[in-house]
Amino acid sequence: MSESETAAPPHEPVLVAELGDFEGLDIDSVVAGIAPDEWLLRRAFYDAAEAARSTGADGHGRALDLISHLVGLPLRPDDPAGPFGARRVGMDARSHIASDFRGAQSAVLSAIAPEIGNSALRARLADVAWENDHTLTLAGRTAVDAYVTCIDERMTRPNADEDLGERLSLAYAHRAMQISARLHGRRKMPSSVDQAFRRVLEAARHRTDFSAYVRLAHLGVEYGVFSHAEIAPKAEALADAPGPRTWAMARKMAWSLAAEAYNRSGDKAAAARCVGRMVDLTLVLRDEVSSAHTKAYWTRVAIGELRSGGNDKARIQRLRGELRDLQDESLDDYVSQTIPIDVADERAETFDLYDNFDLPQALLQFALIVDSPKRDDLRKEALENLDKFVSKKLFGGSYADAEGKTTSETGAASDQPTEAWFKEEALLSLGIHRSFMVGGHIEPARQAIFDRFPLEQRHFAAIAELSPFIPRGHEYLFALGFARFWQGDFASATYLLTPLIEHGIRHVMLNADVDTSKMKPNLLQQDRALSGLLSSELRPDMDRIFGVDLMFEVEMLFIHQPGPALRHQVAHGMLPAGGCFHPDAVYACWLVYRLACLPLVKYWPTHVAPGIVAML
Repeated sequence: MSESETAAPPHEPVLVAELGDFEGLDIDSVVAGIAPDEWLLRRAFYDAAEAARSTGADGHGRALDLISHLVGLPLRPDDPAGPFGARRVGMDARSHIASDFRGAQSAVLSAIAPEIGNSALRARLADVAWENDHTLTLAGRTAVDAYVTCIDERMTRPNADEDLGERLSLAYAHRAMQISARLHGRRKMPSSVDQAFRRVLEAARHRTDFSAYVRLAHLGVEYGVFSHAEIAPKAEALADAPGPRTWAMARKMAWSLAAEAYNRSGDKAAAARCVGRMVDLTLVLRDEVSSAHTKAYWTRVAIGELRSGGNDKARIQRLRGELRDLQDESLDDYVSQTIPIDVADERAETFDLYDNFDLPQALLQFALIVDSPKRDDLRKEALENLDKFVSKKLFGGSYADAEGKTTSETGAASDQPTEAWFKEEALLSLGIHRSFMVGGHIEPARQAIFDRFPLEQRHFAAIAELSPFIPRGHEYLFALGFARFWQGDFASATYLLTPLIEHGIRHVMLNADVDTSKMKPNLLQQDRALSGLLSSELRPDMDRIFGVDLMFEVEMLFIHQPGPALRHQVAHGMLPAGGCFHPDAVYACWLVYRLACLPLVKYWPTHVAPGIVAML
C-alpha cells in the first residue's frame, strides 16, 4: 500500500512485519539528516521500502513499510479521541490509526523500539506499542525517556525550522506527561519529565509565546507539576512584560491564565486586577474595528468577562450603555459581501488555485468560494419551467422517507403559484447547485488545503474567538466542528455544526438588538427555534441582517420539508452516517463555516490571519 492510499477500517489487527523482518536492518540510516516532519519521514521510509524490495529484501521492505505507516500517524496529544488519529477519513475508508497495529504487531514494536538510536523514531514506535497495550510497561518507559531526549536535543541543538521544533517540544512534553501519569500516577511525575516540561515552559516564556505558555501552564497544573499559586504571579509577569506591541488576543490569554490561577488559589483581589487588565485588551480589540456590529460583540465579551471575574459593577453599567448605542448602529452591518474570486469549474483547476494560497488566504477564500443562489433568480427559473412543462400544472408531488412513509405532499401549480410550490421547485435547483459546488469546488479546495496543512482545532481558534456569529462559550465547539470538517470526518462535523447554526443566528440577532424570544401562555419566555425564527415576524429582520438569499438558503437546507431538513434530521438522530457524506451535509458544514467567516472578511489580514499563523 502506498503512502497516499487509505484502508478500510479493519475488524482484525494487522501484522505488517514480524520480528525477523528487522534483523540486519539499519533503521537509523533512513532518517539521518531528515527533519522530524511527518510527510518527509513517511516518504523516506516508503522509498526505502521500495528500494529494499527491488533488491529482493522483502522482509526489510515489510519492516520499512510498517515504520512508514507509523511515522505518518499525526501526533495529537490534546485530542480526547486519542493521541494518534487518521490522516484521512472517508465514507468507506480511512488511513491507518494506531489501534490497527494492536496485538502481535505491538509486541514486535515494543521489542525493537529500545534498539533504535533516533529519539523521535524510538518514541513513536514505543508509544504506539504502549498505546495499544498498557501492559507493555517497558514500551511506555521507553517512549517517555525518548520524548524527554527529543526535548533535550531541541533545547541544545535547535531545529532549523524553529516553529516546528517549538510545536514538537510542546507535543512531546504533553505526551510524556500523559504516559507518565498512567505509569506512575497523575501527581507523581518522574524528575526527568518534570524538568523537561519546565524547560519547555521557560523557553515559551523567554520567547514571549503567550499561546504556548498558557497551554503548558494548564498542563502543568493538571498534571501536578506546579500549583495555581505558583503559576499565577509568573503568568501575570509575562502578561505585563514590556516589549513591542503584540497581538492583543494573545496577551489576553496570559491575563486570563493569571486571573484564573489567582482565583483558584484564593486571591480574589489579584484575580479581579487581572480581569480588569484583560478587559482593557478586549476593548483594544473593539477599538481596532470599524463595524458597529463587531464593536457590539466585543463590548458584550468585555461585560461577560467582568461578570465572570472582576464583577466591577460600575464598569459593567458603563459598558452596557455603550452596548445599547452600538446595537442601534449595527443593524445594517451584517450583510452578504461579494468578493470576486477566479475559481474555475473543473476540479483540477480548483486544486491548482488553492496550491498558491498560504493558510490564512486559503481559509478566507474557502469561505467565499461559493455565493448563495439568488432567490429572485430561482423564482424566475421556476416560473419559466412552469411555462415549458405543462405537467407541472397537472400533477403535484409526493415525498417519502427512507422507510417509505409519505412525509409531504404538494399540489399542482395554479395560475398564481403559491410560496409552497415555489419552494418545492427551488429544491431541485438548490440540490443540483449543492452537488455541483461540493464536487467541483468545495471538496477539491478542502482536499488541496488539507494536503498541504494538516489542520487541527487550534488552527480555527482565531476564527472562533473573533467571529460575531459564534456565541461566547461556543468557540471550542465551532473550532472542533471546523477541524473535523477539514479532516474529512463529515459525520462528526455534521453532528457538531448543524445544531450550532441556530444559536449562532440568535446570537447575531441579539447583538443587533432583536429579541428572539417568545412569551408562552403561562407568561414564561422561551427562545424560538430556527424554524420559528424563519416563520415568525422576525423574518424581515433576519433578511435585513443576513441577506435574503442567505436566509432562504439556510431555510431550504436546514428547515424546509420536503427538503434535506438537516436540523430536524440531526436533532432527532435520524441522519445516518452515509447521509453525513452527502453533498447536502458537506455543503451545510461549509455554510456554517461561511457564516462564521463573512463578518471577518474586512478584518482578516489584520486580526484573523495573525491568529492562524500563530497556530502553525
